[in-house]
Amino acid sequence: MDSVRLLTEGAVEVKGRMPWSSNATFLAELCLDGTVGLAVYKPERGERPLWDYPPGLWRREVAAYIVSETLDLGFVPETIERVDAPLGQGSLQRRPAPVAQLDQPVPVTRGAEPVDMSGQLVEITALDEFSGVHTNGQGNDRFDRGSGKCGRSRTAAARRTSASTSSSSM
Repeated sequence: MDSVRLLTEGAVEVKGRMPWSSNATFLAELCLDGTVGLAVYKPERGERPLWDYPPGLWRREVAAYIVSETLDLGFVPETIERVDAPLGQGSLQRRPAPVAQLDQPVPVTRGAEPVDMSGQLVEITALDEFSGVHTNGQGNDRFDRGSGKCGRSRTAAARRTSASTSSSSM
């Protein structure tokens, strides 16, 4: 089944909260006509407002997918707007499965095959900057230059560790 159809029409069941996200970000299970898949669900209702962005931060996720597809880059998993999701309007983004630990890097794939994206850093950076998704917090996939893998951003965790080390040494 087409993953966009599963995201758009499938029944959505929230399975749990994604750890280390600055906004409410959930792992959701989708089910349609016997097909089951995983998605990352970001409801607008769970956003922490940013001073420099209007409400609806999840729209940047959808925009990044549209731009990636329009430019035939294929960097962003299928991402759609869903109004009827359990916690209200937000984005649903296909999540590769199975994922043993959601905070560990997972290979970037096109279809079922892993893809080495290390030669496409200019395009990835341009997409990141153009779509505005780069300003998102801890619960976003990020490309790792050294491994060619995509995984959880750890910047907020690094800041917390750095802050606690600084304050404990005073």
